[in-house]
Amino acid sequence: MRAKRKSWCPRSFLFIPAYTRTRREVWMPTVAIYRCLKCGTTYRPLDAGARRFMCCGIALERVELGTRGFASFLKPSAPVPKFGTATADPSASPPRFSAPARTGTLNSAAPPSFTEPTEVFEIIPPRENTVDALAVELLLSCFAAETPFSLEIAGDAHVRRLLFRAPRATVAHLRRQIQATYPQAEFRAVPPEEDPAYEHTLARMSAEFSLRKPLYLPLRTFRNGDFLEADPVLGLLGTFADLEQGERMLSQLILFPAPANRADRYQGMERQVERGTGEGGPRSVNLFLRQFAGLVVSCFLLMTVLCGVVTGLQQRWLEFGVALVTGITALGGVLYAIKSMGDVTNVNPEMVKRKLEGSSAYDVALRLTAFAQTPGLARLRLRSLAKAYAQFNLASGNALEARLAEFDPRDIALPSKPVWDEWLDRGMRLTVAEIASMWHLPVGFEAPFVERAKAKRLLPLPNTVETGILIGHSVHQGQRIPVHLDAETLWHHNFMIAKTQKGKSTLMANLAVEAMKKDAAVVVIDPHGDLARAVLGVVPPSRAKDVVYVDLSDRSQLVGLNLLDMTQGRSADRVVSHLVHVGEMIWSDYWGPRMEDALRMAARTLLYINERFAIRGQQQFTLLDVLPLFELGNFRHRLLKDYVKDADILEWWSGYYERMYQNLQIDVINPVQTKIHRFSTHATIRGVVAQSRSTINFRELLAERRILLVNTATGVIGPDAGGILGAVIVDYINFAVREQMAIPDPSARAKVIVVIDEFQSIPGVDYKGLLAELQKMGASFILATQALGQLDAINKELRASILSNIASLFVFQTSAEDADLLRHELDEAVTATDIINLDDYTCYVKTQLRHTRLPVMHVATLPPPPQNRAVIAQITGQMGRYTRAMSVVASERDSFQEQWYGRERAMLKKLMLENKLPGSPRDRSGDKRNSESPKPAASSQPPADAHSPTDGSESSASDHAPPEAELMSDSVELADSGTMPPGADWVIGGTEPGDSGQVTPGADLVIGGNETAESAQIPLSGTLGISEDQAERDRRARNEEGDEEAIANP
Repeated sequence: MRAKRKSWCPRSFLFIPAYTRTRREVWMPTVAIYRCLKCGTTYRPLDAGARRFMCCGIALERVELGTRGFASFLKPSAPVPKFGTATADPSASPPRFSAPARTGTLNSAAPPSFTEPTEVFEIIPPRENTVDALAVELLLSCFAAETPFSLEIAGDAHVRRLLFRAPRATVAHLRRQIQATYPQAEFRAVPPEEDPAYEHTLARMSAEFSLRKPLYLPLRTFRNGDFLEADPVLGLLGTFADLEQGERMLSQLILFPAPANRADRYQGMERQVERGTGEGGPRSVNLFLRQFAGLVVSCFLLMTVLCGVVTGLQQRWLEFGVALVTGITALGGVLYAIKSMGDVTNVNPEMVKRKLEGSSAYDVALRLTAFAQTPGLARLRLRSLAKAYAQFNLASGNALEARLAEFDPRDIALPSKPVWDEWLDRGMRLTVAEIASMWHLPVGFEAPFVERAKAKRLLPLPNTVETGILIGHSVHQGQRIPVHLDAETLWHHNFMIAKTQKGKSTLMANLAVEAMKKDAAVVVIDPHGDLARAVLGVVPPSRAKDVVYVDLSDRSQLVGLNLLDMTQGRSADRVVSHLVHVGEMIWSDYWGPRMEDALRMAARTLLYINERFAIRGQQQFTLLDVLPLFELGNFRHRLLKDYVKDADILEWWSGYYERMYQNLQIDVINPVQTKIHRFSTHATIRGVVAQSRSTINFRELLAERRILLVNTATGVIGPDAGGILGAVIVDYINFAVREQMAIPDPSARAKVIVVIDEFQSIPGVDYKGLLAELQKMGASFILATQALGQLDAINKELRASILSNIASLFVFQTSAEDADLLRHELDEAVTATDIINLDDYTCYVKTQLRHTRLPVMHVATLPPPPQNRAVIAQITGQMGRYTRAMSVVASERDSFQEQWYGRERAMLKKLMLENKLPGSPRDRSGDKRNSESPKPAASSQPPADAHSPTDGSESSASDHAPPEAELMSDSVELADSGTMPPGADWVIGGTEPGDSGQVTPGADLVIGGNETAESAQIPLSGTLGISEDQAERDRRARNEEGDEEAIANP
């Protein structure tokens, strides 16, 4: 009995009746059952046939019952799946390929008789794909797998994906071929739950294409260059735009190589067609003979039929059988003759030639599947996708027809074809040109909702990076190559550039750890603290005792760096040179010869004294004592008289400085004051440089190959303070390395590896000189910054100098401007877009192996090593050996100042508070003594001889001093100076001759820094030298004048 059901006609999308046979349950003896090896469910033969003998993605096993009976094996059968309902179990294993038995010449290769699991991989196209049709055709020609595989396009409302599905044994071959054509494509394994062919809740509709005309006629193909103009895959992807949430569509091209002799029977066919259809040309002899033979056979068939009828009526069965066989054979010959006389002469010979000239071909199953909430919506989505394939129809060639079909989209086995399909030129066989037009990675970069690889990945040659320092892995297209830097890399300069938090500090930490394993000193300077703390916890336990950890954010543990320290074995000339070099680097834009001369002589003066104090074990002067040396005459004269014997130093002070006019002295002193104030006014810097003895000896640190970790803590103490101290430390390293040149044996010189993160935050360093000169002396630098523009802000030549002196370059994600510059340093193997699209903790590396430069490689750096808490505790616990609390430093500093010039400073403060210094506002506005003695008018110009030296003194301007200068004129005597002219009481420096408050230079009390008496700004931290007798006489004078305020004895 036959029942009607509706079948789908793709051309009109109407439903037309078709006849199918309904399955009737007929009882029959059961001699075998089928069992699933995975879930154990058993099926009767009819139920197993309804499932296509598949369950859980694998073939069912046939079990012969014999005499044991059916009841002992039978379990409740799984229901037969209906079209449009779920067929997959969420817990089912990945689908398996089951190769069916195939006959005929369509497939001469014998498919495997065993089941193989299939895998699905997503292909992520490169950011900008330029691979055209010819390359894709060559790719398909190289596939030639021995088992079917599927090229797929899938998509939902959010993403479009290109995939391939193949048996596990074939996957590696397919990936290698795709990699060869698309070097920058990436692969991602698709788990079963993300497989677009897997669905367990939505309705499903499926269709399968076939060729409308004989298979020797071609479909439309897109030739080389067409993909760039109009990519057909973009048209297919466009049909996915209407999908709603939860809906999904899948297109599958299941391929199996066609036999190599597929075109043998068509050889010369295009020539026959061309001759037979040419205008006025006769038909070929071969074709005429075929048609004539067909007519003869037709006549013979008619006679055979008549004979058969006669013998049948006469019940002559033997003759009847012979006539029947003969008639069937003759009928086949007639049909073949009709076919030969028909279609062959009505085709375009160029179309046949195009099809047959294809280098390779595949037997194809082109299937479409749509998933939606309802069967109606699924049918609608399926129809729109089928229409998109109409672009491959060719009016003078072939066309695609779609019909509804039921299949499991996870099953990629091609259905068996009857043997006569080959002779009738039926089937779905496509050339590589036709397949390449239907499936390839989208060309260009405009495919919507298609994920693309963002940055180019370049793999190194494995044998060039197999030994040395492991920094990461180069990963691409399933390959994972460990990347080692050459062991000599650490002895050369290296440069890293990256935006913040992109991975450069992690790489620097890993390199620092490797450096600690070498026979070298290691210095790590970090402006933020993260790198220093990270390295602190990964120090090898065997080297923890060698670590010196400097954390400038911790005021309870400050190191001492006395820039005038003479206990470290350096000569005074080298210390002065170091000090001047540091100042010139930090304040290069505000550095002049007169200021340098003044600073140099002041430093030499204090160093001359420190050299004696160091021998005696006494406290030494520091950089902060330079200002009192200039500002306090008593203090300066006492030092020069009692401690300095160097003629050059004495000559500079007495013969040069003190012979200057006051305004010239101020011009010299003021620049020095502003520089020293940068050290004295910041608590942390003052706590570091004000210590009498340095707690770190950099010469010993290098000689003993120790480890120095420095956190300059610019975020805590400020960028200026952190930059100054960082520059001081780097310059200490610089001079310590240079001093090693005195060692005649180069092998005996200690090597040092200096790692500086964000080195642009330490501007007062001559990086050009360090990179150009120190490598030959045993020092190498690993520098990192965030932007090249920051280097240009320091020095326009710094960027070029760094790039010219480095051996290895590490480029992480940067700005577009920097990327455009750096791509030239990376052999132009990558573009600026590749650089700005790098993922975090990935970089391009340009390095060398021994003396040979290597190509650029893409590296995913190693994660930071785990922290060792025990090592951290050990290192921080031993910080007390070289650090001191700020309160202790401040206390010692106060005691030292009190010993040398404390009373002078205290007296100065008293006078300032009482507003009785000459030229003070109170003094000018109503002092009792001033009211009794009217002040004469100050002349605007000094006398002609006021500025001319007399008898070796600087000036005789005391004759022009105003009455206010008589405040201390009659009783104060010179205390312990010996070199001052007698009879003068005070000198208030910084006043212009002739101004109100002008006093005679060369007196006992020297207060520097005043430009005019009107705006006298005597610093509270200044120093003033007055003896006890002087203070007592001053006190008596004030009491006699009725001043009731008691002045404490300093």
